Amino acid sequence: MSEYSETYEFLKTLSKGDISNMPYSRWNYPNLIYDIKYNSQNPGSTIVYINFEDDEEYLKVLNIDDDDDIYTWNRFMGAYYYNDWDNYHYEEDWDEGYIIRDIGPENVNLVKNILSLTNPTLNFDVNDEDSCQKVSKYLSKRFDDMDYIVSSFAELTEECKNRAVKDVLLSETKSPFRKFGISEEYGRRFKTTVNVLLHWYENLDVKEAELEELLQTLVLRYDKTDRGGWYELEHNVWCDDFDMEYFHRESKRVLENILEKIEDEISENTDLEEINNLYNKVDSLGGFKRWINIEEKKAEVYFKDFDAKKGILTFYYRSPDTGKATEERSVKNMEELNLSLYHPELFEEIKKIKNIIL
Repeated sequence: MSEYSETYEFLKTLSKGDISNMPYSRWNYPNLIYDIKYNSQNPGSTIVYINFEDDEEYLKVLNIDDDDDIYTWNRFMGAYYYNDWDNYHYEEDWDEGYIIRDIGPENVNLVKNILSLTNPTLNFDVNDEDSCQKVSKYLSKRFDDMDYIVSSFAELTEECKNRAVKDVLLSETKSPFRKFGISEEYGRRFKTTVNVLLHWYENLDVKEAELEELLQTLVLRYDKTDRGGWYELEHNVWCDDFDMEYFHRESKRVLENILEKIEDEISENTDLEEINNLYNKVDSLGGFKRWINIEEKKAEVYFKDFDAKKGILTFYYRSPDTGKATEERSVKNMEELNLSLYHPELFEEIKKIKNIIL
């Protein structure tokens, strides 16, 4: 049995111009050798094409074997990018007033127009942190469509970070063997000559090594590029090509739709002050679509819907007095709401009187 590797012996034979045992198929070449372009005039200058079958094999040669690094590579460089970011983080940023500062001057005016019709007491100043927080929270609670702005910002940010991470991964792994006379063709494919490979086999005295071991030794011994440590990369890269223009367009579309709906709902008889008072009261109690305790009455309320066009607030109410049976109620002003929540007996009496009169 030979003390030399299959690859070394194959290359040595080629360098002597002996092709009597040249495989008929490239599938029979030693590992990593994809193809040979034989030079009969100068066998040592024969072109050798090197190809890595998969990323893991390539990363191993670059001495990247940490599971977290490999996971990060596969996540960002694989055929399918994992869109698995946590939207909760961006919802928090919205509530803190960070995102709304970037919606652009035209959209700031749209927000002010919306506030003038729905909550005129709320001032919006992009340079004031407290104002941005209050306006952001109000808009997201009052209008479900605001989720589209948050989602758009999240997607654009994640795509930008994705590009930044890819740039780092590519820069750290591009043409790693160039200084050894092995040039990158594209992707994981490289080319060199028989003489170059034999030079390194003999210079490093690793004639027993297969080609992947030779390359790994070259990188380990002579390449000083700092690679790896990629697991936290997505949190540390700088996103410098965020598509702000697209974000402004999407924000404008959402805000214009909201403003149009508001204007359609408003009629001459609409009492905006009463509508805002009702909404703010619901918000102070805990918001829509969740059961809220009214401790002093040992009751629970679930605010179901608010029809701004008709000025009607609909909710469910249950208390020990009703045997915990759920009642659906509707009110049109703060007086009716307070009576219904805190003086339900009086509310029922007034309702009966109104029905009799009507």
